[in-house]
Amino acid sequence: MLQWIKLYWIYEETSFSTKANGFLYFLTKIPLIGKHLPQDLYGQYGLKKMVFTLLFSFRLILPFFTKIIWLLLYYAVALFALRGWDPLFDSFGRFEEQVMIVGFYTWLVMVALASNFFYLFSFTLEQKAIEFTDYFMVSKRQYLRMTLFFKTIQAIIYYLPALLLYSFFAGNGWLSFVGIFGAVFACLAAASLIRWGFQKQWGRGWRIGCRLAVSLLIVVSLYSLLLQQIIPTATFGVGLFAFFLIGGSGCLYYLKHFTQEDAFFLYSVEKSYQQISVLETIASDSNQYLSEGIEMQKKLSLDQEKPLTHLQGSEYLNGLLFQRCRKLLHKKLLKRVGIVAILFLGLILLTLLKILPYPNEEDLTKVLPALFLVMYFGSLGKAIVQMVFVNCDISLLYYPFYREKETILSGFNYRFIKSMFYNGVFAGSIFGGFFILNFLNGGRTSWYFIGVLFLLLTSLTALFSFHELFIYYLLQPFTGDMKVVNPVYKFVSGALYWLCYINLRLQITGFAYSIVVSIVLLCYVLVGYLLILRLAPQTFRMKE
Repeated sequence: MLQWIKLYWIYEETSFSTKANGFLYFLTKIPLIGKHLPQDLYGQYGLKKMVFTLLFSFRLILPFFTKIIWLLLYYAVALFALRGWDPLFDSFGRFEEQVMIVGFYTWLVMVALASNFFYLFSFTLEQKAIEFTDYFMVSKRQYLRMTLFFKTIQAIIYYLPALLLYSFFAGNGWLSFVGIFGAVFACLAAASLIRWGFQKQWGRGWRIGCRLAVSLLIVVSLYSLLLQQIIPTATFGVGLFAFFLIGGSGCLYYLKHFTQEDAFFLYSVEKSYQQISVLETIASDSNQYLSEGIEMQKKLSLDQEKPLTHLQGSEYLNGLLFQRCRKLLHKKLLKRVGIVAILFLGLILLTLLKILPYPNEEDLTKVLPALFLVMYFGSLGKAIVQMVFVNCDISLLYYPFYREKETILSGFNYRFIKSMFYNGVFAGSIFGGFFILNFLNGGRTSWYFIGVLFLLLTSLTALFSFHELFIYYLLQPFTGDMKVVNPVYKFVSGALYWLCYINLRLQITGFAYSIVVSIVLLCYVLVGYLLILRLAPQTFRMKE
């Protein structure tokens, strides 16, 4: 027992140190902060051990309070199912015994039984667990039994105070015993069943069958409790407690005498590595920062090319690249324009059939902030950045001539103009849809609205054509093996989406708002372009 506790402490301490080192590495990559951090930061073992002790202690204490919240949540679910929505808040503080019993058994099915069972009914292990046993030469059998022991003991200790309080207010002392032994039984049953299948050398089908059976049992139990409003009796609780006690004892006896623990661990490691390999392949194929560029590279074809004699140097290289990717970019653009056309045609058809009234100017003005998010999803700026890196910059950035100021600025200007063209066509389709809708409505919308709409779409076109290029040239986060090593790039790239989303949620309308937003966006583009002129020659480099 003491060996398991010591092993668990070492495992948690190692896991925390790994996360701490990763966080410190993240800090060293942040401009203006990283270079001021001391070089021996990773070696501050005493500091990291002290922080680990504090955080680990907090993590041990916090679940005692969260478990109470979870039990109250399931009580609220039962209260809603039995009494409906209207008296929910009025009845929540009265702790009705019948409702509390239903809430408890709902928690028992979902958390104590289902969650613990599915957690341990698996062959796969976490990668850090495999590395831990290898690095510290820990016994495989000892590690697996330690994991099962602490998963089971946590199910008892963390929920014990919450269950005692819940049983007290429900006026039914059996609930505590049923909850604790139910959680223990689920852990032991899952661990025993997965080992039994391994010992019998059964295939994958039996595990799928077990999961389906447990899932069906969960659905039937919840349907009986919540929809049929069945209140379990005290006799039912005693019988369930006896079943958990007998079943758990049998599972514990089997686990204690299971002789193939090392073979089971090695098989689990093999399955885990296979799963990790699949997940890494999926992650690399779905890299949000380069997936579109890689996809376009795979579909690149050498079509008949038009002469580009009017271009020179970097502009010629970019012109050749955009020409060879023209069909792919046009296909993406037509797909976006087609969606806009279908939406407006559907709206026009509904208005012609008198199903919907023609929107007036006030209704159309409320739509203007939403164009921010529409242009975000319709922009080709991110695809163009990925295309130029994967098909051009990843090779040429190693050459000194390509990193000269004139070459960098020439390439940036050409790509910005091309992005403006493609995004401008998409914005033009939106503007055309509004214009046609206004024409069919008898031109009731004022020219002032048309002007504000044109200004806003122009500003958004400039923003989404410029922003991705701006952060790409200013931060250039990619390595030669297509990895993202600059955490600031990830943050700034995702921040634009949240800015668009927040803009939508503000629910601020009016021409003045749209005009102010347009001016701010144009100023951002102007200031950003000046920064590119000054800083891009120093920042546009291949990362290592």
